[in-house]
Amino acid sequence: METPSEPAKVLAVCTGNICRSPAMEFYLKRAWGAAAAVTSAGTIAATGWHIPAPMRAVEEAAGLVVPDHDPRQLDVTIIEEQDLVLVCTQSHKDWIERHVGAVPLNTFLLTEAAALAAVARRPVGDSLADRIRTAASLLSAARSLDDKMHADVEDPYLHGDEAYVTAMREIAENLDVLIAWVG
Repeated sequence: METPSEPAKVLAVCTGNICRSPAMEFYLKRAWGAAAAVTSAGTIAATGWHIPAPMRAVEEAAGLVVPDHDPRQLDVTIIEEQDLVLVCTQSHKDWIERHVGAVPLNTFLLTEAAALAAVARRPVGDSLADRIRTAASLLSAARSLDDKMHADVEDPYLHGDEAYVTAMREIAENLDVLIAWVG
């Protein structure tokens, strides 16, 4: 039985915080439960908006619980509070670099994190929260072993139903790798 510990802090980032990052948030909440305080934010948050119906449909088809969601604007304080930050595109990393002054070592493209998990040492710890907390440093250390360019998870907003399906599939495939690696 795992020893209870403070939840790890994990942030998912996209542009409007209405499609990809909430899907990542809900997916990780389902997988990690109370072991992680998973939140999401957007670089240009669509405050006052709701998750588009096609995105909600693909999230629910993936078995996710999709609660009401209020988009949140990303800021430096939110970033600095996290143990692990997963972004959807290089432009999100660029936004963080402009606002923080550098891309923190705990910040990864989602596809990059999944690729690094294939070559990084597995996290160890007495609890799932401890393993999640150590994941960023292990992924960062593995960057020297992976010199590939990593794909963005493209924004599906207003690009048709297939774009929403593709985004959810890419999110699920990459998060499944990360979740299995953390253990």
